Amino acid sequence: MEIAEVDLRVTALLDDAAPDRVTDPADAPSPPAPATVAKADTRADGPAGEAAATVPGVVSLTRVLGGAVHTAQDHIRVEVATAGDHRALDVARSVRTAVSAATADRLPVSVLVTDVVEAPGASRQHPALPASR
Repeated sequence: MEIAEVDLRVTALLDDAAPDRVTDPADAPSPPAPATVAKADTRADGPAGEAAATVPGVVSLTRVLGGAVHTAQDHIRVEVATAGDHRALDVARSVRTAVSAATADRLPVSVLVTDVVEAPGASRQHPALPASR
């Protein structure tokens, strides 16, 4: 699959010094829910999928851009959904480390967090956005 264009919208930054939201959630359309793969089904994704699925904070592997694990000649990409009670950046770094250790190719690993899944009944509090000037 060749990608000619990417439409990217930043909805949150995971830097402690940055404000939590960069766009007003009321203005942003809801993204489509990613298709998920249960952890039990990761054997089809090989050692990389199995390693990623065992990382604390990974709810499931996802298939938003194709397979949950994409291996090219020069890199490996893993798609995951993370738990809302885990910091997505920390989970992604742990997935990258686990996949690197589980594969013999020693290729660079990128981790795409496609969803953050909140626990049922949990609500995530976001600070108020600053008023427009």
